Amino acid sequence: AQAIDNKTVVGYTFLRDVSGEPVVTLEATRSRELLANGIVLWKQNTLFMVLLGCVFVGILIALLYLLVLRRISRLTDQVNEVAETGFPSRLVSLPGDDEVGHLASRINTMLEILERYRLIQKENERYLKELVDSINCGIAVVDAEDRKLVDINLAGAAMLGYEAGEMTSKLDHAAIFQHHDVHVGFC
Repeated sequence: AQAIDNKTVVGYTFLRDVSGEPVVTLEATRSRELLANGIVLWKQNTLFMVLLGCVFVGILIALLYLLVLRRISRLTDQVNEVAETGFPSRLVSLPGDDEVGHLASRINTMLEILERYRLIQKENERYLKELVDSINCGIAVVDAEDRKLVDINLAGAAMLGYEAGEMTSKLDHAAIFQHHDVHVGFC
């Protein structure tokens, strides 16, 4: 068989006699419709598969967004809100029995622990303030960098002639102590 052009194919064969000698040559000419139909069908199938692949990828991206990325984005927004407000007592809300839901649950556990430690720290600071105020010796806490008065106990404020609350809003420690000769009695 030999292709003459894109539309026609020709095939040759010999008819032999009893002794095996070629007697007649047969020529068969056929149109190549089947090939043309096959090529058209192949192009259609290729186009269909590409379109089907694009639809499949689009569906996967939509499902990924709906089931995972949107939940992670909501969790991120809630965690950022907790970070901006500074209140670890505000828990995140993202129900679910998947990895994102478990992550939200672990974040809530961490926030509860932070809140518990914040309350313990606040109670310890209150106790320390009461303890320092109960000492009859003047105690002043001064920031080492900017030399501003951070806190002073009741005895120290009384020695300087002030209330304890109004002292922390006053001048730096050098200005306070240069006008008062009260270094004796301060710890």
